[in-house]
Amino acid sequence: MPEGRKIIQSYQTSVARVNLRADGLTEIRFIEEYELDLPQIEEIQNAVLKIAEEQPLYILVVPGRFGDITEEARKTPLFRSERTKAIAVTVKHLHQRILGNLYFKFRKAEFSNYKMFSTIKKGEAWLLSEMSTKN
Repeated sequence: MPEGRKIIQSYQTSVARVNLRADGLTEIRFIEEYELDLPQIEEIQNAVLKIAEEQPLYILVVPGRFGDITEEARKTPLFRSERTKAIAVTVKHLHQRILGNLYFKFRKAEFSNYKMFSTIKKGEAWLLSEMSTKN
C-alpha cells in the first residue's frame, strides 16, 4: 500500500468504512449495496467528525456499486461541517454519476467545492492539490 494511503484510523458504519489516511484525506468507502437514509447519513457524519478530530476535511467518497439515496436523505445536508474544504467522488458507473450530480445539484448552495472523477487516483490527486493550495 502506498504511504499516502496508509490508514491511521478507521471506523465502520452500517453502510461504509470511514478512514483517516496518512496523507490527510478522509476516505468514505461504501459497501457494495446500500441505501442511504437519515440514520446512515448521521452515522457517517459522526464517524467523519470523530476520526478527523479538528483537521480540515478533504473527503474522498468511493460509492458502492449498487448504492441509492432516499429522497429525504437527498434533502439533508451532508458534510455540513465548516471544516469541509473539498469532496471528490469517484464514479465508475453512469448511474452513480446521475445520483452524484443529482445530490450535488440540490446541495450547490451549501457546498460547491466538489468534483466527480472516474478513478480513485484522479480524485486523490485533485484533493491533495486542493489541500496544498489551501495550506
